[in-house]
Amino acid sequence: DVLKFFTYATIGIIFIMIRQSFSIVAAFSAFAYIGLVILMGHLIRKRWINIKEKRVAQYIDSLHQTLMNPNFSESDLAQLKTQKEILGISTETAYRCHLELYQDALNEVGKDRTITQEEQAYLARIDAALQLPKQETNVLLHELYKTAFSIVFHDRLVTTDEMQEMVNLKDALGLSDETVSKEVTELNRLRLIKRIKDGYLPKVNSSISIASN
Repeated sequence: DVLKFFTYATIGIIFIMIRQSFSIVAAFSAFAYIGLVILMGHLIRKRWINIKEKRVAQYIDSLHQTLMNPNFSESDLAQLKTQKEILGISTETAYRCHLELYQDALNEVGKDRTITQEEQAYLARIDAALQLPKQETNVLLHELYKTAFSIVFHDRLVTTDEMQEMVNLKDALGLSDETVSKEVTELNRLRLIKRIKDGYLPKVNSSISIASN
């Protein structure tokens, strides 16, 4: 859009110069000058974008090196904050970086569908350090639960151990029954199918009496 504006402006200036009896050489000189200004502006803008991207990448690397280590300290967090200010990372950009880091930490901790108390404490510390909205973290926590669910769901047979794993994961992630109700309903259905295949027949209450003889 900016390029179009300057192009039309240049054409207009040339037209006016010709109408005002300026020489063709002067008109083309003006055209070349404005074109050079446009080109320089484009190069400067491109250079600034590259610098900005490098600064963001540097901040992301620092986030991962610091917070992916469960033993990060308050001084480490202070250094991250200082670096963010020095690099000129905007609040919006920092928010996206923090969200990405939190998701990476979740994936690392929950890759085996088991979250220990130490890992729970680690996630709580990261949550407090990044200060992400609860609504956003809940979405990511639910996504992790759904990923674990898809793995269990793959063979359509849910064992007792797998059922307990999913219950423990839900509790460790702090997800409400309402949040995971859809997945839990499906797990219960698949668990029943597995039990029937193993020889268990569920009891059915009926108002019809059947004679024993």
